[in-house]
Amino acid sequence: MDELAQLNSFRSEVPAQEDLRAEEERLMAGMSAPARSGFRRLALRATLAGGLAAAVAAAVFIVQSPPASVPPPPLIRTVAAVEVLSREAEHAGSRPELHPRPGQFLVYESQSMETSGGDAGIWLARSKRTIWLPVEGSAVKGVLQEEILAPLPYPGRTLPPAARAEQELVGKPGRPERAADFDDRAEFLRNDYAYVSKLPTDTEGMRKHPYT
Repeated sequence: MDELAQLNSFRSEVPAQEDLRAEEERLMAGMSAPARSGFRRLALRATLAGGLAAAVAAAVFIVQSPPASVPPPPLIRTVAAVEVLSREAEHAGSRPELHPRPGQFLVYESQSMETSGGDAGIWLARSKRTIWLPVEGSAVKGVLQEEILAPLPYPGRTLPPAARAEQELVGKPGRPERAADFDDRAEFLRNDYAYVSKLPTDTEGMRKHPYT
């Protein structure tokens, strides 16, 4: 039995699916290319040693190259929570601490970006979010306002005509609206200033707090 026949026997009990057939043919065509013969043998040896999953991963990574028309994926880096928290701690003392009074509001501004679109094209939709939250707590008395920012082209592509609707909304903030219709959080789940400012600041006290 040659290596390809043995590879096929590993998956003989799995029914073929039409949506995978085209990808299979492309993969096999790439594996048969003369310039990649050395890589093919390496991938097939990995198959025999590590099983079907390792074989497919190795073959696709080494042999199958994406078509020139496919744009490169956006650069994304995963970040551990400890890194985010460490950065927060490093900058916590860079600004004076706030001491808001009852009746005042804390204002938070944030910007978000996400992919948008479909068959008509894809782009990066952006928005700015401003929320006013009362010092005393209840988010029902908070106010939320959102503003559409200029969309950006998806990396490697041009901005499609379908994104024009968002372009027309740029510079036109939405109407302010109530941040929440109800606020039934338990006391220990509150994150408003009035509650958070009373939490223990020492290590031992903060460690005990989640267990109360």
